[in-house]
Amino acid sequence: MSEAELIRAVLIEGAVGGAILSLLAFLLSRFTKDVVGRTLLATVLFAAAGAYFGFAVVWVVAAYILIAYRGASHLARSRER
Repeated sequence: MSEAELIRAVLIEGAVGGAILSLLAFLLSRFTKDVVGRTLLATVLFAAAGAYFGFAVVWVVAAYILIAYRGASHLARSRER
C-alpha cells in the first residue's frame, strides 16, 4: 500500500467514524433525553483531544531527547579530534 493510498484510507475511515458518531449522538438526543447524545459526543471528542495532546507531548519530548543525544555525540566527537 502506497503512502497516498494509506492517507486516503485513513481519511475515509475518519470521515465514516465521525459520521457514525454524529448519527448515534443525534439518534440518542432524538429518542432519549437531549443530554445523553450531547454527553456521548462531548466524551468522545474530549477523549480524542486527550489522545492527540498525549501524542503531541510524547513527540516533542522524543524530539528534545534526540536533539540532546545528537548534540552530545557531536560534542564528544569534536573533543576527540
